[in-house]
Amino acid sequence: MPSPVGKVSDIDRRMARGRAAQAIESALRTESVELNESSFLMGDDAGGQRQRIDKWLWAARFFKTRSLAAAVLGGGRVQCNGRQVKPSHELTPGDELDIAAGELRWTVIVRGLSGQRRPAAEARLLYEETAESVARHLRQQELRRLAPTPGANLKGRPTKKAGRLIRGFNE
Repeated sequence: MPSPVGKVSDIDRRMARGRAAQAIESALRTESVELNESSFLMGDDAGGQRQRIDKWLWAARFFKTRSLAAAVLGGGRVQCNGRQVKPSHELTPGDELDIAAGELRWTVIVRGLSGQRRPAAEARLLYEETAESVARHLRQQELRRLAPTPGANLKGRPTKKAGRLIRGFNE
């Protein structure tokens, strides 16, 4: 039975899904992410070259939520051009940020603004990490490899034998 006028048949839907799947696969096969200027400055911030720093830290994937970024900013753990800033501070491309979260510290230069949280490959294009920051990360990584945290390999509850040994040490 022929399909009614104005309706899409199941075959047409399957063909459209096939073309969409092919387009996704070809996009995934590309090795580099190509972004143009419209990839940045999305959402509410598209008109100007300024953005709240807490929103940028979230979009650049330094923090999982905006409220975590705001808490770190409120605690004075982020500096913009050498000064402590509040979560509402307006960020512009070219600003240098010093970000401290736990043991980790980054020194980055803002290269772009984005109002949306994008994939990690695109988020890395929003900033450039300084050479001294990269060297610091490599040094910390080497120290962790050479001197691991004591007890890092212990997992779960001690076995019966290990429990006896522990009690033997305590007596």
